[in-house]
Order: sequence, then C-alpha cells, then structure tokens
Amino acid sequence: MRRRAAAILLGLLPLAMASSCTARSRKASEAGTAPGAGRGARETCVVIDALNEPAGLAGERAWLHEKFPGWRMKSQGLRHDDDRTLDLLVVIDAAGAEHTVCFDITSWFGKF
Repeated sequence: MRRRAAAILLGLLPLAMASSCTARSRKASEAGTAPGAGRGARETCVVIDALNEPAGLAGERAWLHEKFPGWRMKSQGLRHDDDRTLDLLVVIDAAGAEHTVCFDITSWFGKF
C-alpha cells in the first residue's frame, strides 16, 4: 500500500510542481536558448523559480514542453560559472531541430 501511494505521489508530483513553478528568462532570446556554454551564457539562461530540486526539474520540463512541444533530450551537462550553477541541455524538437537551453538552477540545486 505504501509503495502504491508513493508511486502515485511521484507520478503526480511533476504535474503539481510544474503548475506551481514559473519560468522567467534573463535577457533570453525568444527560443530561450543559450548562445554557448562559456562565460556570458548565464545572461541568457532561463531561471526556474523553485524551492527544491524536484520542483526545479519539473519546472525545467514544463518550460521545455511549452517552448518545444514533442522535444526529446540529446544531452545534459552541469556547469559552475563563478557563483552560479547552470544546467545545459541539448534538446531536439519535434521537427528534428537541435536547441541548446541553459537553465540557471543556483537557487534550488542540491535542495531536496
């Protein structure tokens, strides 16, 4: 019974978190993609407001679903840029185009 309840909760958690998280971008392009992973990339990173890592990850996924319906993950990497923690994702949209998206995850990275 506990396992089933936990499975149901885990299944609903991303949905609940995605609806409670909001995404805003700092100087982001229309697509919300980063020009590169080097210095200066954090100015174009999408900031996901979240209290913890599960909520933040759900917010990232919700943002991706909104911007790139039918997307799939190609790669993901973590980068530390001075005092910021960045999550760099390369996704492929439904049409097959590749996009590099930078999320600034500093506020919730490592918080469970």
